[in-house]
Amino acid sequence: MKTYSIFTLAAIAGAAILTACGGGGGAAPTTTAQPPVVIVPPVINQSTQLVTSVPTPTYTGEKLAVFNRLNEDRDRCGFGKVAQDVRLDVAAQGHADYIVSNSLIDAHNQIAGRSGFTGASIGDRVNNAGYSYSSISEGISATRFGQAPNSSTAGLPYRYPTSSLSLIEDLKNLYTAPYHLASAMSGYRSIGVGYGLRTTFVGTQDFNSSHLVLDYGVASTEVNQLPSAATVSTFPCEGSSGLNPFFLGENPEPFRGVAYSTAPYGQPVYVYATPGQTLNMTAGSITEVGGGSVATRWLNASNDPNSILGSNQWFLAPTTYLKNSTFYDVALVGTNTGLVSATNPTGSFSKNFRFKTGTFTSD
Repeated sequence: MKTYSIFTLAAIAGAAILTACGGGGGAAPTTTAQPPVVIVPPVINQSTQLVTSVPTPTYTGEKLAVFNRLNEDRDRCGFGKVAQDVRLDVAAQGHADYIVSNSLIDAHNQIAGRSGFTGASIGDRVNNAGYSYSSISEGISATRFGQAPNSSTAGLPYRYPTSSLSLIEDLKNLYTAPYHLASAMSGYRSIGVGYGLRTTFVGTQDFNSSHLVLDYGVASTEVNQLPSAATVSTFPCEGSSGLNPFFLGENPEPFRGVAYSTAPYGQPVYVYATPGQTLNMTAGSITEVGGGSVATRWLNASNDPNSILGSNQWFLAPTTYLKNSTFYDVALVGTNTGLVSATNPTGSFSKNFRFKTGTFTSD
């Protein structure tokens, strides 16, 4: 089972802090306590100069792999790279350690007096680590593994892994969840990576768990990095590969009433214009190369049940899981107010690209 959880803070020119959060899972999703609140990305304090080069990080092993993969994906698809910030590393690793030491799954808030306490909220933790921010976000991907036989998913299109998967798999699972994918491709400039592994059963829980914690930030002295207004960006994009064929749910739930345990969705396509622009999609399709078309549905601000998405964000979601190691062609048609000009009065655009799934890792 995968659980995904995100918590976002944005302090903009003295305005009120906005928060949003959630978790999600597979056959039996684990939820978090915090309710979602609308996120309105700022139109001010932004730069259209995307970051194309960052200092060499000090990460090693799987943390380095996650850092490199995220930056490769962001750079390829036109969202700009993020740099390592050791203060965010301290906050992220401290929270991963807190989760493990207190036998939690994906909690964002800490309780003073408990083992490994470093700060009640993500804002407290990054401040305590010396990071002053204009916006900050925390994403958690928790993988349950070693499930006891009475929780077996035998007969389903996926199974609980018998051992911990790589952190790259946790990152790719965040990509499958629309709200978390939007956060991973947002205009942050820095990142911290934390990792924790729990390998002892606790109480009635019949599973072990690993935990990837990503803390994204824009420092108080910086501005967001964003594509130009005359751009439509997507993830996946041309050349994206190795993506998870399954979307197994998210909380807050973007698609109400879906039985992911028996009929998972597939990797969604994120379509993005800069904040302040209005994006309208008039057509979209996902087609298996050498095969047939994939059934899809749209998710956008007008039908988002949690009112999290802005007018510049759309998702084209497969309503069935995709095949392993398979190419898919995406065709998109729409309008973006940032593209309006004398020669393009409606701001129309079309995009066509191909991506490839990976092999879903299971037992």
